[in-house]
Amino acid sequence: MKSFSFSLYLPRNARNYAPVSTPPPAKWNGPALLRLAAFFSVHLAVTLGAPYFFSSAGLVTLFWPATGIALAAVLLGGYAYAFATLLSCTIAGFLAPEKGIVQIFFTLANTLEIFIARYWLLNIARIDARFDKATDYLKFVLFAGVLLPLPAALIAAAAITKFTTPPAAFWFYAREWWMADSLGILSLTPLLLIWRRLPAGWFDAKYIAEGVIGTAVTVGTGYFLLASPAENMLGYAHGFLVFIPVAWAAMRFGRHATLFITSIIVAMALAGTRTQGGLSPAGALSYLNIWLFLVTLSTVGMALATVFNERRVALRKNAELVEAYRREEARRRESDHALRKTSIDFQRLVERSEEGVWTIDTLGKTTFTNARMAQMLGYSPATMYGRDFTDFMKPARRDAAMALLSRRNSGVQETHEFAFEHKEGHEIWTLASTNPITDIEGNVIGALAMVTDVSGNRKTEQALRESEERFDKIVEGIHDAVIIHQSGFVVYANPAAAHMMGVKTPAELIGINGIEFTHPDSRAEAVERIQKLMQTGSDVKLPPFKRKVVRIDGKIITVESTGFVIPYQGRQAMVVVGREVES
Repeated sequence: MKSFSFSLYLPRNARNYAPVSTPPPAKWNGPALLRLAAFFSVHLAVTLGAPYFFSSAGLVTLFWPATGIALAAVLLGGYAYAFATLLSCTIAGFLAPEKGIVQIFFTLANTLEIFIARYWLLNIARIDARFDKATDYLKFVLFAGVLLPLPAALIAAAAITKFTTPPAAFWFYAREWWMADSLGILSLTPLLLIWRRLPAGWFDAKYIAEGVIGTAVTVGTGYFLLASPAENMLGYAHGFLVFIPVAWAAMRFGRHATLFITSIIVAMALAGTRTQGGLSPAGALSYLNIWLFLVTLSTVGMALATVFNERRVALRKNAELVEAYRREEARRRESDHALRKTSIDFQRLVERSEEGVWTIDTLGKTTFTNARMAQMLGYSPATMYGRDFTDFMKPARRDAAMALLSRRNSGVQETHEFAFEHKEGHEIWTLASTNPITDIEGNVIGALAMVTDVSGNRKTEQALRESEERFDKIVEGIHDAVIIHQSGFVVYANPAAAHMMGVKTPAELIGINGIEFTHPDSRAEAVERIQKLMQTGSDVKLPPFKRKVVRIDGKIITVESTGFVIPYQGRQAMVVVGREVES
């Protein structure tokens, strides 16, 4: 009894890609077990049925489909399908006991073929089972179709000649076993591997009609040229005309259709070899013609299909590149237009800006100033262009300016105040927001400053500081206690207030609720006066008011005070001025 072969798919880089596996062999679930059981049933049925249809000399068949089926299953499913194949072959041997001990060697031959196939395709051939390239299919023909069946064929032929009384010589059985395995692999394994995924676009109406007509023509041509009793592949008839539908399938539809059409022709050729249910001895001896014809047919067809597929892929990529170029060109034109518009808008914005815009290079030379910047210093933009930025400041400030330039050249951005010298000699205080300017590679090529004249603000701040200093000196120098409340809490107290309340420093009074100083007997009237002051605002000043005050140390004193409302640090506050009096 003849049996099967199997192997494992390996991509071009075995270290980076896992074998094709659906599902992975290590993760078995319900659907995976069902697929394994279905494969086992199909393989066993084919193993038992093939000898009845393709028998040559009783012990060997001329076409062994179980080999191609098993090889495809193991490529997709892994080792589990190999053991299922081995079990199927063993059971088939028990169901066909007439072959005796030779069946043990048949099983051994198939098992050896399995493990040779796995190692060979995994570590040596490195075949991509998707057959996207012609070289992958040619390597598959050489390694899987030609070399792989050799060890099994030699073992099986030796067993036949040793344990039976065969009518033919050793090399006859070795050749037939080898060709049967080879034809089973070449006709079925690529077909099953490729057809597990349907190609896109095949079900368009324009392809369906052409595909149906082409298939019908192939079937008719194959029958009259290969399968009819009058003319078959045992002789040199006009069988090579079937290359025409193979070439059509390769050029129009690709690998899927090529293997499908080739399978039809294989079936027709094998049907033509049968005479009254079996092959004549002459037909068996001429089987080499059939094998050579079909291997040539499938090899040339797949080579054409892969070449045209590569051409279609290249044309599609070229079309995509052309379309991408057109889109990029359109985008570039739009970008250029937007850039020109943005440049115009930016120039207008810069020229009309209320802030000064000043750019310099890494050496400090002026490369651009807008009108506002030049006006701020009493120059025109043309007279500032090309001059060192330190020319527009007093000599005492130039070292600090160069330190700031060094920070800019190192990529630091910051905002700082700086004093420039006006053309008339006085200083202009500015607030400069400075940033480094970089090229497309990120190298600093200069600096940009957005400059605001803050001289007026500085004068105001100086006047405010002077006013606050005068206020502090006056208040701290008088003998009356002065306490400022905001939202009921003390925010300021002078030294006289600290002395009156029995603490060492005014800071000890900050944050205390002012009403807590008032004795409970005077608290109601004090709250009423506070509310009246806060409601009437700074235009009202209440007459003096005597009340009892509890000092920090608990001593009760009588204080005569008056109050009024002022703004303090941006918020409304109440000022209480008082002194201790006799009760």
